[in-house]
Amino acid sequence: LRCIDPFVSGVYAGNPETLSMKAALSKIARIEDYSYSIDWNKFGAIFYGGLKRQVELTKERKANPPEPQWVDFEYGNPGSFRNGLSTLPDAISKELGDKIRLEWKVTKVDKDSDGVYNVSFDTPDGQKTVRTRT
Repeated sequence: LRCIDPFVSGVYAGNPETLSMKAALSKIARIEDYSYSIDWNKFGAIFYGGLKRQVELTKERKANPPEPQWVDFEYGNPGSFRNGLSTLPDAISKELGDKIRLEWKVTKVDKDSDGVYNVSFDTPDGQKTVRTRT
């Protein structure tokens, strides 16, 4: 309770006693179900359910391996793009063309009496100011 209650109440901003385990923590609930499905595991120790699920996942991956062009999965690595995290903004920039600016940092936003915004940026080419109504 000391470990799980603060985590659950922090993440889900709710009372852990009233949350649905299957809805909030479905993977853990599934592993718990696996634990109780093992005949000799009378107390439903969740460790054995996790172990059983790992064995099943290994069999599933062998029976249906990923496409060869996929990057090899590494446990503990959340993943990234092959050419780094700039891949996504670069692709968006390429698609949108002149509608988007990369490496522009907003330094100041002012609204004048006419309702026009003055937005100052640090850019690769120096300081720039853009005036806009929206």
